[in-house]
Amino acid sequence: PSRMRGRGAESVLSTLFYCETNEEDRVQVSQYFEKETDMENIKLAKNISFLRKQRGITQDVLADFLGVTKASVSKWETGQGMPDIVQLPRMAAYFDVSIDELMGYQAQLTEEEIQKAYQSFALAFGQKSFEEVMKESRQFVKEYYSCYPAVVQMILLWLNHYNLAKTETEQQQILKDILELCEHVELHCGDRGLCSDAMILKNMTRLLMGETKELIEELEPLHHPQRLEKQAEGLLIQAYQMQGEQRKGNMFNQYMIYSHLLALVGDSIAYLMQHLGDKAGEETIERLEKVIDTYQLEKLHPNTTLQFKYTAALFYCVQGQKERALEKLERFVKDGVREIKAGITLHGDTYFTDIEEYFREYGISKTAPRGTKTILDSIGENLQHPLFAVLAQEPEFEALKQYLKQEGGTQDELG
Repeated sequence: PSRMRGRGAESVLSTLFYCETNEEDRVQVSQYFEKETDMENIKLAKNISFLRKQRGITQDVLADFLGVTKASVSKWETGQGMPDIVQLPRMAAYFDVSIDELMGYQAQLTEEEIQKAYQSFALAFGQKSFEEVMKESRQFVKEYYSCYPAVVQMILLWLNHYNLAKTETEQQQILKDILELCEHVELHCGDRGLCSDAMILKNMTRLLMGETKELIEELEPLHHPQRLEKQAEGLLIQAYQMQGEQRKGNMFNQYMIYSHLLALVGDSIAYLMQHLGDKAGEETIERLEKVIDTYQLEKLHPNTTLQFKYTAALFYCVQGQKERALEKLERFVKDGVREIKAGITLHGDTYFTDIEEYFREYGISKTAPRGTKTILDSIGENLQHPLFAVLAQEPEFEALKQYLKQEGGTQDELG
């Protein structure tokens, strides 16, 4: 369910995707070792003390084996000193553990730890300086460079927040760094699904950088109408039924309907953006409103309908229909603030009855990919779109900006 499915960059970046961790690839660290995801505080001292006592030996015995003094071992165990790097493999061999285990370091993270790290960084972007959070997240990537699910999540984190950088130069550098990480995953990760995700994220980044030629060359062959890849979903549903796994088949079927529904709306919004100046745009709005109403998307997936309201407001600005533009924009701002403050989550409804269980079973996080303050600020940024210049003198437009400031949008973003 976390696989990237060839959608437009905007719709994918606004949707929650948490990649699953392959448990077989995890480093199994003994429950006795103190695990610590804070890279600045590896628990070497406590582990030396624990392992020595577990063996039932004195500090003198360990010191004699390593050719150091008892005082040195005592300082290591109390954190007053650190062993020379050449002693680490000797100690690891003596205690029959890896150097990573000796130092309390996990090369791989669990799915839960990855999600927690993502959410922690996402919230931090609204609480600390952008530069400070980027520095911390870069260190996290270095620490877990071979934990590919974690690297993919950091790529998503940076894509969701790169535009908070103060200068265009800084933003472009982050996008270049993302490309390098995507290529790192593609080249070295043995998980076909994660490699596919990295390829999609790489091309999202290319789109943001304007590298459309490279994007087309890589993605166009994948969407040839004669490719059979799209048949996989139907085959899997039938296979579940044939094996008598009705529950699993039903959950997967619901998720596919849900996923394709969001893709339909996302692709239609992209189509609307291409037809802001003609009748196809009006018909797209009419059809989308029917789809949204039929599937009750206002409640099921409000983030998607917020994107629709925003794009419809742009359409009406181009068409010179200020009243309708303000109506859609008001719904975008006020509904957006309400949903954000209530806490945007993925959930089902009376039709998608098994979708939440599917999310739980596959460990899909149901919370927003960006912090509340960051999202509120982004709404303010959206009001700065050049097409809204025709509304600048309208009292209702100014009232919306004031409303957003009162609700938490920053002064800088709203002008």
